[in-house]
Amino acid sequence: MRHSWKCVTNERFKNQQYIFPTQQADVLRLVQGAKNDHNVKRIIIFGSSVTAQCNPWSDIDVYFEEEKDLLHFSFAGIEAAVDFWTNFTVDEALLAEIEEKGVCVYER
Repeated sequence: MRHSWKCVTNERFKNQQYIFPTQQADVLRLVQGAKNDHNVKRIIIFGSSVTAQCNPWSDIDVYFEEEKDLLHFSFAGIEAAVDFWTNFTVDEALLAEIEEKGVCVYER
């Protein structure tokens, strides 16, 4: 069962309650950026950002599903460190973990 938290941003995004509060503003910026990038089909957040083990120094683990292998995504304005993978860079084992434990925050 997923833990849910209070939503701490004025603007909401899909499944926000499953993202640790200290990461929600940065994830919102990712979602806002994806809305302007028609190559991004889906964003899944995984790792500590979706667990109670998240802390102020945690990075954000992000999976981007893209139409084409052209990630030109801007991470400007995002305060946390970001580790990211795409459907063109992820291996099968990590993708299985992302699909099982991750939280979809954006889907076109």
